[in-house]
Amino acid sequence: MLLTFANYYYHLCKSLYDKLIQSYYKQQRAKTVFYTDEIYDGQWVNDNKQGYGIYFYSNGDKYEGEWNNNKKHGKGKMIYANGDVYDGNFVDDNKQRSGIQSYSNGSKYEGENYNNKIHGKGKFIYANGDIYD
Repeated sequence: MLLTFANYYYHLCKSLYDKLIQSYYKQQRAKTVFYTDEIYDGQWVNDNKQGYGIYFYSNGDKYEGEWNNNKKHGKGKMIYANGDVYDGNFVDDNKQRSGIQSYSNGSKYEGENYNNKIHGKGKFIYANGDIYD
């Protein structure tokens, strides 16, 4: 009987230890190259992009910022291959709330966004200096 209890206790402790180690490693920072040639260098929690990370897209775009459950969420910066840059807030993969969108032609929008669209209060500054407020 004592040997059986000792064996049970050993396996219980080992199982808990293994789960703790697995959980620890799933919350680490790692560089991952996907089959699409896209790269994510950042934090993972339970196999999800979570926390801070940088994602390099195969089309040349790059996102650097906060992630939540595999989606851009929080403060971040999206640098597009065409030279445009968005620096602001994201919610569930969408530009949302306040941000600054700089265009490769020299124009810039500073203000609110909703679902990846300019929406709400803001101002557009054209490359020639004209301002639409």
